[in-house]
Amino acid sequence: MRKLLLFFLLIRTIAFSQDVDLSGTSDRYRINNQLWFKVKATLPVSKKTDLSAQYISRVYLDGVTNPGSYFYLSGKHNFKKWISGDLTTRFVIDQGYNLYRLEAGLKLKKEIKDFKFAFRTAAFGENKTIIFTRDMTRSTFYFWRNRVEFSWSPKKKWEFGASFETWNIFNYRYNGKLDKACVVIDAEYKLSKHHSLIASYQNQFDIQKANKVSLNMYTLGYEYTFKRLNKKKKKK
Repeated sequence: MRKLLLFFLLIRTIAFSQDVDLSGTSDRYRINNQLWFKVKATLPVSKKTDLSAQYISRVYLDGVTNPGSYFYLSGKHNFKKWISGDLTTRFVIDQGYNLYRLEAGLKLKKEIKDFKFAFRTAAFGENKTIIFTRDMTRSTFYFWRNRVEFSWSPKKKWEFGASFETWNIFNYRYNGKLDKACVVIDAEYKLSKHHSLIASYQNQFDIQKANKVSLNMYTLGYEYTFKRLNKKKKKK
């Protein structure tokens, strides 16, 4: 547990040393810092299929912006040991608007001893509406995201990971241009078969926008995994 907290404090210190405003450059560039608290519950329906629900509370550390709430419902199915598919819906309440998203993804996986490698490609569409007026502020935006992942489990209870992801945007202005990119470093500690603690640092930055924003996100999370529903009982 102490190692998990030290990992979180280290990435927190490194990222906060970058908290500057570069608005004097040709493209305005701003760095924001956020703290995320995550709770997730996973239900293994079968040996190959999982259902999960997740809630995230986000707090801006600049003390100015209002907090946000994220709700996820997801399903994942392992077609083979090396390939899986997932479907996710997301609903966000943040700063006076609602944000809806529907996402479908496909992941290729490979395990070599204590190491795991993966590549995930996904497409999603989202739209934004004002909470009180219900006015649509923009048409649906579509994105194509691609992520490479790496993880290492040096001990039974520990897993360390890193990933890099990009988003390509499709709307009235851009037809598949690179819009955002994201780097994640995380650590997971398994308290038991059903309980896990997670700490991570995530940096997400704009590429296309004139007023670019770089987000430093620090996450503390808890995950509970239920017993599998249709687990077959061993014959006596």
